[in-house]
Parts: sequence; structure tokens; C-alpha cells
Amino acid sequence: MTQNDPETIPQPASTMDVPHRTPDYASAVSSSTASDAIGLGDEGLPYANLEEQRYLEQQAILFEHHKMELLPDYQGLYILFENGQVLDSDRDEAALIQRAYQTMGMRPLLVKQVLLEEPKLTLWTPIED
Repeated sequence: MTQNDPETIPQPASTMDVPHRTPDYASAVSSSTASDAIGLGDEGLPYANLEEQRYLEQQAILFEHHKMELLPDYQGLYILFENGQVLDSDRDEAALIQRAYQTMGMRPLLVKQVLLEEPKLTLWTPIED
């Protein structure tokens, strides 16, 4: 087995065990009308189908596995990442995505910013008395 071999990379017990990944929209959105309204796939998933969701989650796991190796060359940059390899990079996420779809076609692609730590988001909501 090589370092990039998917068998050597820890796998989640289920899609819900993957940190910082897509939530389970299938249980949150049960009607096809609601799914259509928010742009979810036929199965109520955030992607066109379960196969695409699993593919992108696997790519995200590979990215996390390789992140420390990527930091010296790509810190702060957005990368197009697939199967343990950086296929392209850019400071401009939109430019990278546009270039990726032009060269690779309209298919699931992982574009992610290489950061030591994921940013912490704060949401402020009004408090009603």
C-alpha cells in the first residue's frame, strides 16, 4: 500500500462522522418540493446523488490526510484536489473553479483553501424578549 492508497486512510463509520462536512440533508428535507426549492438533488442530498456526496467526502478525507504536506507550498491558496494530488491552485477561488470546470467538465470537484486551522465562524442573531 502507498501513502495515497485509500485503504491506508481512516474511513468514517458513516457520512455523519466526517468533521466539517455536509450535514445529512436527507433527514432535514423530506419533501421533493422543499428539495427542489433549495436546490438539493433527487434524494434530498446537497449533491446530485449519494455517489457524488460520498466521492466528495472521500476527497475531503484525503485532503485532511495530506494537509500538513500541502501547507508549505499552498498555505492560504485555494487548491483543486483529487485523489491525493493538487491539480491546480490559485489565490482567487472563483477563477480556480472556473478554470477547473473548463478543463475537467461539470463534475464534482473538491476546491478547498489550505489553512492550518479551519476558520471559526460566529453568527450573531437578534435576541427577542
